[in-house]
Amino acid sequence: MSKSPDFIDEKALSELARESGLAVAVVDGPSEIFVANNNSICRSLNPSGKFTGHCSAFCGTALEEVAEVGSRVSFTCHAGLECRVIPIKTNEKPLVAIIGRTFTKAENYRKATERAISGDWRDYSPAIIFENVLLSGSTTALDKAVEKMERIAASKPTAETRLVEEKPAAAVEP
Repeated sequence: MSKSPDFIDEKALSELARESGLAVAVVDGPSEIFVANNNSICRSLNPSGKFTGHCSAFCGTALEEVAEVGSRVSFTCHAGLECRVIPIKTNEKPLVAIIGRTFTKAENYRKATERAISGDWRDYSPAIIFENVLLSGSTTALDKAVEKMERIAASKPTAETRLVEEKPAAAVEP
């Protein structure tokens, strides 16, 4: 993962992830450019931050889906994790925030453990793939985190806006 652009408020996003107990990832299409509290399953399946395999069909297309729909989208990925995606408007390039990466259904978690024991994830160390699994009892916390993320995204000026605001006022002759 490369350094986050200046217009991403890493402190606010990390705080949101900590408070909600959910993952917050900023994505530019095929890659994550910032992640806080990442689900260890996601981290294990995409260690470089570039979406591969089945993940590319979900998180990897999130930016395109939001652009197509024109607003937030929701999905349950191939790993059974519940995600919400919202657009982040910038003057630099289009981005989205993926919030959640959490199990909201016990059945999906059970299937993930089966995949780790005897399925396609058996080559991953269970201690690593289940190191930081995110669990939510419902989608309520997820929806609240999305609302807070939308407020953060709306309040954070872009780098271009900050440059305009930081220009000194022109001197006025008396």
